[in-house]
Amino acid sequence: MEAYHIKQTSEGPIRHAHSKNYADCLVVPSEKVVLYSVQRGTFGGRYCGLDEREEIFEEMMGVIRKGVAREGVNYSDAKKKDIDPLVLARLVSDARKFEQLRTSVKNGLKEILDSSK
Repeated sequence: MEAYHIKQTSEGPIRHAHSKNYADCLVVPSEKVVLYSVQRGTFGGRYCGLDEREEIFEEMMGVIRKGVAREGVNYSDAKKKDIDPLVLARLVSDARKFEQLRTSVKNGLKEILDSSK
């Protein structure tokens, strides 16, 4: 299955040597998703996930097709990868489950905290 690897860097809200954000993105055109791993600044956390928002997918497809970038964001050249369809399908499925679980925990925590006011 066809996918594209793109590295993205951007400045954090404060211009500082340790505030750059780094992301490794895997764009999967057949699924219209972007899988990502992000490092927020030097001391920020690292996390990964899946983005299914159309505007993010289209932004990444613009980078792949034309090298069009958002202002303030630097992208590497898109590197095409051929990945075993079963491996990639399982990864996308797991990422969707991960996002559902994260949403469930976030909503449950908010509900508990709001009820204890």
